[in-house]
Amino acid sequence: MADGHQAIEEPWARPSARTDPGVGGTRSDVPALVTDFDGCVFRLANLRMVSLQRVAFIGCTIEDVDAYGADLEDVSFHDSTLSAFSIDQATATRVDLRRCTPLGLTAIARLDGFLISEAQLLALAPQLAAAAGLTIEADA
Repeated sequence: MADGHQAIEEPWARPSARTDPGVGGTRSDVPALVTDFDGCVFRLANLRMVSLQRVAFIGCTIEDVDAYGADLEDVSFHDSTLSAFSIDQATATRVDLRRCTPLGLTAIARLDGFLISEAQLLALAPQLAAAAGLTIEADA
């Protein structure tokens, strides 16, 4: 490409016309991805250390994805499914997960910057308790 950015085409990734490869990431060595993904399937994907800014996942299936150390900013998930989505060491700013069903997050240590619904909070309660070191016993 003339602007020095390389376009990468994957058969499962069909970004919308909103793609803007000229926007840089917050980390100088990791490029930012600014786009919409509509109806895409991400299975066993490696998003380690990636910077996603102003990205929408619309009707996507996200399974067994590793987002270790990812920098997520203004990311939303609309009518998408998340299953085994690892957010270990990820940083988030305005990441909206409210329209994900199911919400399958793994490696939860902190959730600041993520927005979830009350129902999702109840579903994540055992994982959050484990991350905080709590032991939960059933009432007798």
